[in-house]
Amino acid sequence: MSWQRLTIPKKIEGLGFKQLHGFNVAMLGKQGWRFLMQPKALVSRVFKARYFPKSSFLEAGLGSNPSYSWRSILAAQDLLRAGVRRRIGDGRKTLIWGPPWMASHGSSVVDSSPPPFMPNMSVHFLIDEGGNCWRMEVVRQWFPPIVADRILRTPFSVSHEDGWFWASTLHGGYSVKDGYRRHVGEVEAAANEVNWTRCWHIPVAPKIKVCLWRTIKNILPTISNLNTKGLNIVNVCPICGLGEETVEHLFLHCTYAVTIWARLGLRVIREGSTSAHAWFREVVQTTSRSELQLFALAIWALWKPRNAAVWRFQVPTPSSTVCLVTKTQKSWSRSASSRVVGLPLPYPRPVRSGAFKLFVDAALFPPSSMVSFGCVLFNHDGSFFAALNGELVYGGVDEDSEMRSSMSGGKNFFQTASESDADLKCLEMTQNAAASGGDVREIIPEMQSSGNL
Repeated sequence: MSWQRLTIPKKIEGLGFKQLHGFNVAMLGKQGWRFLMQPKALVSRVFKARYFPKSSFLEAGLGSNPSYSWRSILAAQDLLRAGVRRRIGDGRKTLIWGPPWMASHGSSVVDSSPPPFMPNMSVHFLIDEGGNCWRMEVVRQWFPPIVADRILRTPFSVSHEDGWFWASTLHGGYSVKDGYRRHVGEVEAAANEVNWTRCWHIPVAPKIKVCLWRTIKNILPTISNLNTKGLNIVNVCPICGLGEETVEHLFLHCTYAVTIWARLGLRVIREGSTSAHAWFREVVQTTSRSELQLFALAIWALWKPRNAAVWRFQVPTPSSTVCLVTKTQKSWSRSASSRVVGLPLPYPRPVRSGAFKLFVDAALFPPSSMVSFGCVLFNHDGSFFAALNGELVYGGVDEDSEMRSSMSGGKNFFQTASESDADLKCLEMTQNAAASGGDVREIIPEMQSSGNL
């Protein structure tokens, strides 16, 4: 197979190898992301002084006599332009008609025409002087209804400066994985395709999965496939000698295969099954997980007698092949069960007297671009105290919105300290905050100031 076909994701029909050029661009995007997030770093200051002294990396050009390093990093500029968004703090460093900043899963750029007398107006102009809300009358007056609604749904925090975040990740930071996916684009599965996700999750050894994949793709070196490559081999099944060696014959119609399926107790041979691809698709969709495991092992075991017949002129007995299948299945089940380790349950920590325990959670619903959140407040003795739920517009990170909204709602319920089950998320995001630019750095001071952390 060609390398291009191998780079197709596993969930479609490929092996999930990386396109080398696309992966290199995604890795270079990591350095461009550092230019945006760490402008005071030495490497950022050197490149800025040399190549973009009066702009950001996103507006930088190649320049005269560029170095190989700069030429390479600049190859990821378009990738970053397509994925970055501005997170609004006080709005002073973000132009209204500049980089995308509105909370929206569609276009985040203000596409209306700027007024001729104020083309470089900042978002700060649209925020109320008290810093608590948008200037609704100004927004409704200056922008079309759709754009105005997006602006009014965009969260902001005037106690912090504007910053960057990556729109496609929950933590708001750039990742090579997401950059690569954005660069190469999404591949859609064809109609009437095999459920490849289920195939790759069969509990068998990787070599057996690859053998099953090659069988379904009809790229096993059968005599029929070899003859299509220009060879001239007598096309007779080396096991039974009763038909041409094709994938359909080898696994469906060969008397040896029929015997194996019968002894294993798998009812996988359907009446009128002629196409191997249609047969595989039906088996993968209709069989249970244990039957699918046995089916994959049988496909692998049936290929071994074929090779023995071709290279050693020996055909193992059906009993030995069935024994190989059952023995391999039991061995794999034992090894898999020994690797299963139960995760410790997150028991709630005891709460001091007079304090509260706050449990929060949030879920994102992409079609509506909304984040629904809920929180339940308990007393120190475990009794119910209060609850709150609501919806927010997705502005980058639903965990951020979850913690911010629950803490904000908590102010209406209590003034004493509380503990939240979002602390693990908070800790994880805090550890990655410097690299990701996640909004957690803004949430923690707010939680501390409200007495909730």
